[in-house]
Amino acid sequence: NTLLIFDPKSSSLFEDIHTEYDFIDDVVAQSDGIFMYANKINFNGHGVDVHRFYSWTGNEVWIDLTGTDTVFTDYEFRMYPSSNTHLNMHVATIKMETTNHIYFYGGNNQTYNDIYLNANSTG
Repeated sequence: NTLLIFDPKSSSLFEDIHTEYDFIDDVVAQSDGIFMYANKINFNGHGVDVHRFYSWTGNEVWIDLTGTDTVFTDYEFRMYPSSNTHLNMHVATIKMETTNHIYFYGGNNQTYNDIYLNANSTG
């Protein structure tokens, strides 16, 4: 099964472990985020600008960012520390900027490119 997302502008929960999700446009969810618990999620080179980029499950999950230049998040980037979490960053950069706190948890055995963290929090 493939689900095509046409308007992912609010928080999105992808949890059906028997579905492959293919994005056909940029992902913008700045007031919340994208929560990935699915079997396979393909960003297909589209932009990612979210409050949270989050996959916290022991289930098998494949996240493919091939062709995506940058993952922008202003709060949280979190990958579960499991051998079942497969993250393909390809050449994507993670850029986190905010005036609040930043949470980055890269999980286990993941490969990342450049990661920019800029938190101007006073609290």
